[in-house]
Amino acid sequence: MSRRAALSGPTAREMLTTLRQRLPELESERRWPSSIAIETFADHVSDRARAGATREELETYFAFVEELAASGDPDAENLVIVDFLEAADWDADLIGPTTLRLAGEADLAPGRGRDSATVMGPGAIHAELVDRFPVLGELCFNETFTEASQLGWEAYVGGRPDVAGNAMCFAEWLLEQGRADLAEHAVSPLFDPSTAADAGAGPRVLEMLRHH
Repeated sequence: MSRRAALSGPTAREMLTTLRQRLPELESERRWPSSIAIETFADHVSDRARAGATREELETYFAFVEELAASGDPDAENLVIVDFLEAADWDADLIGPTTLRLAGEADLAPGRGRDSATVMGPGAIHAELVDRFPVLGELCFNETFTEASQLGWEAYVGGRPDVAGNAMCFAEWLLEQGRADLAEHAVSPLFDPSTAADAGAGPRVLEMLRHH
């Protein structure tokens, strides 16, 4: 996980938003690694609690969890129950009422659905997390962009040139923004210059691959 903040260029939210726009298949067809992001977020909150963080700071974190619990989105609810609440022995006084109710209902009604559920999408949850808490930096970006690379490769070999081309366009955009460190995860190690060119890679991506 990269914690280095670029002096210029897109914010973490902007990068995730661009990824969702250019490669929507990552969200609709694949497992966006938001589970890893929430687990890492839970570790951060637990570390801060042990370090003696103020109650105000901790309440800010749990307010975000409460918003996810109250969203009506099944994916968000699952992230709260499985990837946050089970990560540590939390102070019950910090946990919001909807979160507590959700946790209590989890074993009684697994997989329950809501016709009016809001579908946030795991990418939106990830984007909100890094935007709300800048201290987390580029949380799980390496894993997220490597998953995008995997999707692009499978689309390339599976005869879906539009999806493969979109993956290449996203990597090209990262390079245009000066983020070669992240672009490498979005392309390598699956593509070489020849296969990337066939997939529709731009000049910056091809140049990057030639130097590897």
